[in-house]
Amino acid sequence: MLRLLFPCLIVLTANAFAASSAPALSLGVETLIQAGGPEGDAIELANRSSRGVRISSVVIDFQSSRGELIVDAGADGLGSGEWRDVVVTHAGDTGFTGITGNVGDKSLDGASQIILDFSEFDAGETFRLTLDLDPLDPRKGAAVDGGLLADTMVTVYFEGEDFGFVRLFGSYAEIGADAAGTTLCDERPDAPTVPEPATFGLVGLGMAGVGWFRRKKLRR
Repeated sequence: MLRLLFPCLIVLTANAFAASSAPALSLGVETLIQAGGPEGDAIELANRSSRGVRISSVVIDFQSSRGELIVDAGADGLGSGEWRDVVVTHAGDTGFTGITGNVGDKSLDGASQIILDFSEFDAGETFRLTLDLDPLDPRKGAAVDGGLLADTMVTVYFEGEDFGFVRLFGSYAEIGADAAGTTLCDERPDAPTVPEPATFGLVGLGMAGVGWFRRKKLRR
């Protein structure tokens, strides 16, 4: 069984007019992929937000992986019924509301992208599922391992935030039988420019100075 552990945090920055505060580790998600387990390929998601922000949805795009993976509904032993190849093994208190794919079939057969939705995925909580992934040509029939999982794209949407966090698994990883690697984190693309509390007084003095200079000029 192969384990890939990719902890990652989004770094948010709050800029002041003349100075900026230190970056704060505010939003984060930790993902564990187990390839080739007895019940299929397992995915674990954990909310690591240090300021308690909920995860509202997660999009996993296997088509971007090096193996160009898809969900295969032809395998046995992963449950039964319409969710035959995608089995939620632990939802906890995440408020899991459902899973959809980029195919019309409810079994998700042939899906290269899955979307997980949550209503109460709080910080510190964990969600797990198993699914059967198969690579497309020219690797069709090959066993899924860390090398084929590399570059799977994951987008995590946090509640109340207007951006998604994109991560490429294994983009800086050592690919091989013992695949493991570092993480690639994106900074928030739309970090607002907000003055630090200490700068508000300076801003007020600046505005007052402008007003005084203007009044003095008009009196002349």
